[in-house]
Amino acid sequence: MEALKCPGCGSTDAAQVGYPEYQCAHCGTRFAPTRAPSGFVDVVLVQTSRKPMDVIMALREVTRLDLAAAKRAAETLPVVVAQNVALAEGERIKARLEEAGATVELKAA
Repeated sequence: MEALKCPGCGSTDAAQVGYPEYQCAHCGTRFAPTRAPSGFVDVVLVQTSRKPMDVIMALREVTRLDLAAAKRAAETLPVVVAQNVALAEGERIKARLEEAGATVELKAA
C-alpha cells in the first residue's frame, strides 16, 4: 500500500482523524488524500434487513465494534464499514454482511 504524503512537509507519518481526513504527525497539517491506491475499496452499508440484530452482530464480527457502536452504525445509513481495504477483504466483508441480510456496496477508495 502506498504511503500518504503530507502536502505541507512531505512526511509519510499521518494518522486518520476522520473520514477521509488525515493529520500529519510531523507538522499538524490536516489533509484528504487525493487518490487512494488502486485495488482498494470502501465497504459501505446501505441498508439493513428486517432483522437488524443480525446485521449488528455481523458488523461486530467484521469490524470488532462494541455493541453500542455497531448499533449506531446500523442506524445511521449509509455508513462506511471499512475503508481502503484490499478488494478481496472488501468482498469477504460484503459477503458476510449480505448473509446477515444487509445491502452493501463496494466503492473504489
